[in-house]
Amino acid sequence: MNFLGLYFLFLYLTWPIAHVFTVAALPSGKLSHIARVASSEELCFGNVRKSLSLNDTYCVNQVCPPWKKYDGVFESCGYHLGFLFPYVNFPGKAVRVLGAYLALRHVNTRNVSFVPEANELPVDFLCSATLYDTDFSPEGGISSALEAKDAGVVAIVGAARSSATIPVSHVALTGNISVVSYASTSAALSSAGTFPLFTRTIPTDTETSYSLASLMLRDFGWTRVAMLFVDDSYGNSYYQDFLSACEKISTQMKHTGQELEVSGAALSRGLVESSMHRLKLLGFRVFALVLLGETISLFARTALSLGMIGEGFTYITVDSDITEVLRSPAKYGASLEEVPRFAAAFQGFLRIFPDPIVEPKYSALDREAQRIGAEVVPEQYKEALVAQGIDLDEWFARGLQQDIFAVYAYDAVWAVALALARAEREDPGWLGAPCEGGARCPGERLTQLIRSSEFSGASGSVSFASEIADDGSRAFSGDRSSAKMQVRVQFYSPSNGSWVTAAFLHPDGLEHLVPIEWPGCRPTGRTARPGSSST
Repeated sequence: MNFLGLYFLFLYLTWPIAHVFTVAALPSGKLSHIARVASSEELCFGNVRKSLSLNDTYCVNQVCPPWKKYDGVFESCGYHLGFLFPYVNFPGKAVRVLGAYLALRHVNTRNVSFVPEANELPVDFLCSATLYDTDFSPEGGISSALEAKDAGVVAIVGAARSSATIPVSHVALTGNISVVSYASTSAALSSAGTFPLFTRTIPTDTETSYSLASLMLRDFGWTRVAMLFVDDSYGNSYYQDFLSACEKISTQMKHTGQELEVSGAALSRGLVESSMHRLKLLGFRVFALVLLGETISLFARTALSLGMIGEGFTYITVDSDITEVLRSPAKYGASLEEVPRFAAAFQGFLRIFPDPIVEPKYSALDREAQRIGAEVVPEQYKEALVAQGIDLDEWFARGLQQDIFAVYAYDAVWAVALALARAEREDPGWLGAPCEGGARCPGERLTQLIRSSEFSGASGSVSFASEIADDGSRAFSGDRSSAKMQVRVQFYSPSNGSWVTAAFLHPDGLEHLVPIEWPGCRPTGRTARPGSSST
């Protein structure tokens, strides 16, 4: 065999070895070894990353510092965040994930278009995230938090439901992990002693219950009101806040004697009908609703059967959207046959909430979600949507879908990122420093920085409540300040299948935009006598 034949034989025999070659490690210890391969099937054993710059496939031996994780898109180690969201089997809530991952992309590209403070981020600053499904339940929250803790996250963004976020915060405390929620509003989470590492970008129930009571008592003049609430820590806590708010406003309005009557009932399974029937017999016709999950369909079904729907009755919901039962009836214990009846029954229902949708920023962010949404979310998210029968092109074309929690989730990610950047800037070795004096590090340090921050977010000016101590120092809490937020009042219109903004609630009263479409005459909320059938 001549020399040329031997040469080609050598190449044939050694090709599997020669084809893989090492590349110098990236700076700052971000990667210890990279090898380029011909296909994703060769030598990588499932640990394959794509290079956006060279369009080659690499095997990566990931060596990241504690609290950080390798990001395959940016090919570097970033602060590892845990995203706790309900998205599997909850299409009505899944868009919140898009808000969080959109923020993550904007953080990593230092996009100043939506959060001007992005220019404070270091050039090499990066965050990565792992998405966990909470199943919108306390049990799901606990299992997700445990997984996130084991994965070594530096902070958790979530959860949604307060009854899930409470145990999530307890789990996070054992791992010194800061928690920032985008949807948990329970006043119970305001306890600094019980939840020292918790912060939220959504206003609390204490604040929203005051707006609710003000609308009912002061603006509509209703003096006999009741609340129907889900029987868990969130619902019970909200009811107590509502009672306190009603008492405070009644005092301000100088009500006398029995002029104001406030009641309520927890809608426990098996007791829904008796609880609602009792309130009807007592003459209540105006109700506030704090309902979640299957209690929404239980309430609607019972209200129809008891004749508590239509003229003379009205219901006011708060942050949760009870019309989700119309879009995903099976998830809320309803049948398809009940949807038209429920939709008609919801006419004239009111909804009141601090409004995080600020223009023109929201519209620009919505267009951004439509443009790059499909590329910023993880594959597991898209797979979950497809499994629920959702067309991905149509889904991402809808953008953020006017979902207020997606906006709060966007700001929650930014609150964490800006605090991490500040900690890195002020003390580069903060993550590796030993904890002194029993302090909960690094979670305590990060939480302090989050709470003391203020930035221009998607939901407006984001800052957190504080008080001045006797020594003149300012002590921050984990509660979002809503002082600069507007309060939106909407009614449900079955004719177009959506909520319509009727007014904005200001400290000096309602700013009316369009008339509310009541089911008949507007309820008086004060003339019904016990046992009467109308107002």
